[in-house]
Amino acid sequence: MAKLFSFASWNVEQFRGKRERVDRVVGLLAEHDPDVFAIFEVKGRDVFSALMSRMPSHSFTITESTGPIEILVGVRRSIPSFVTQRDELQSKVRSLRPRALATLRHDNGQDYVFLFLHPKSFEAPRDWGLRDDMFAHAASLKRKLDKVARPGRANFIVMGDLNTMGLNAPWNNKSDLDADEELASSKIACGR
Repeated sequence: MAKLFSFASWNVEQFRGKRERVDRVVGLLAEHDPDVFAIFEVKGRDVFSALMSRMPSHSFTITESTGPIEILVGVRRSIPSFVTQRDELQSKVRSLRPRALATLRHDNGQDYVFLFLHPKSFEAPRDWGLRDDMFAHAASLKRKLDKVARPGRANFIVMGDLNTMGLNAPWNNKSDLDADEELASSKIACGR
């Protein structure tokens, strides 16, 4: 089977400031040269020059939020694409991390949708609930895309730093989940 797209998703954690680190990360991306990629926890002003000079074959989009953490998406210019920001995935909490949706059209005429997520971290019940709600919104988006896709099942890929770290309910250990249980039970992992 021929390759459709190459892709990468990387949380570089607090990716700003130091020139050496920016050069190292952008150098590794340029070396692997994925068709589409997302970098999490990035500030555009810190990577603008390095990306523009070392990856001229790509176009870049960055999410906007009230928080300090953004997602930068790069797509090869030769691939028709449409990149948007999905606010409903913030679960009505504007300070949550951003989310980006990139739709790429392959030469075969089919669309491939990449959802880049960076949901709430930590094991506290509120954090887990926000993460679960974000996964539910992603699953809902998949169902909507399935309704308009031909032949009825959308090409939908979710990736990112999903922060599936479980649930630690301090007053009720009967509802605790470890990270693997959280991922297995999420609507996004099960494709519901």
